[in-house]
Amino acid sequence: VVLLLIVLLFVIMSFTFRKEEYEDIPKRRKKLFNLGVKFIIDIVGVKVKYFGLEKLPKNQKFLLVANHRGIFDAVLLCYTFRNDNFVAVSKPENFHLPIAGPWIKGMGHLAIDRENNRNALKTILKCIKYIEEDKFSIGICPEGTRNKTDDLLLLPFKFGTVSMAQKTGATIVPCALTGDYTFRSKNLMFRVGKPFKVDKKDDLAEANDKLYKEME
Repeated sequence: VVLLLIVLLFVIMSFTFRKEEYEDIPKRRKKLFNLGVKFIIDIVGVKVKYFGLEKLPKNQKFLLVANHRGIFDAVLLCYTFRNDNFVAVSKPENFHLPIAGPWIKGMGHLAIDRENNRNALKTILKCIKYIEEDKFSIGICPEGTRNKTDDLLLLPFKFGTVSMAQKTGATIVPCALTGDYTFRSKNLMFRVGKPFKVDKKDDLAEANDKLYKEME
């Protein structure tokens, strides 16, 4: 009965969110969202092992950079940072998913359309604004798409992440999600690498290589 009530509440609330982006997330909505994310983790039955969480910057917002293997990445990131002011950048199609789409938007996550440079720039500027105002930490996948290969942990990186870090002075926190994305998986690992900054005079290609090696 409790499960049905939670699902029903999620469905009903998904119809109440407005179309504009949210910069201030009501506490009750966040609590309900976190409850839903934890419920998904419990139902799927995965056990996540964390390494290096002590490396996360304290008292400052940062760019959390992760590899992208599937839709469960987003669930795992939202669960891991459920007690923080954290939003992620995602493709526009995810914002149109039934029930989940309105919640993604309602929790302040940002859509980036890589096929539309003008709209993509708006999202990048919004991310920069959030970092400079110390409002949200930003989750971003520099591969730019889901990695569907079995033999490569990482695809080539785009330059948007290191460029954003250079413009804002934000700390980059590299992390790698590894293991099996299967029902009741026991070997999922969330590993945080060594955080670093990209100075104004740093070469972006070198910074991108450094980020890539830190996540391998």
